[in-house]
Amino acid sequence: DLACGIDGRPLTRARSCRTSTTGTVCESITLVIHSTWGDQFYVGLTALELLDGSLLPIPLTSAHLDAWPRDVNELEGVDHDPRTLEKLLDGVSCTDDDRHMWLTPFVK
Repeated sequence: DLACGIDGRPLTRARSCRTSTTGTVCESITLVIHSTWGDQFYVGLTALELLDGSLLPIPLTSAHLDAWPRDVNELEGVDHDPRTLEKLLDGVSCTDDDRHMWLTPFVK
């Protein structure tokens, strides 16, 4: 059974019974967001996690992240909004607290 979030959508986590995998080795990953979950102007995430060949988390820091636009603080008239890019790595991934989210304008 899947646990559900406050909005009724299932909360899921990738699972695997393999102890190792064969994968691609790379130095950078580009995540292109093609659509949003209903908001035509903004997109957000609460976490980003990359796994190594043994399915263990790869340690990341905010220096590893970049986005364009970086967050809503790049909008005219917006200052000090807490929903910044480094929140993807703060360890809080299942939340409805804005202080643990990233929000950026959705650019097609």
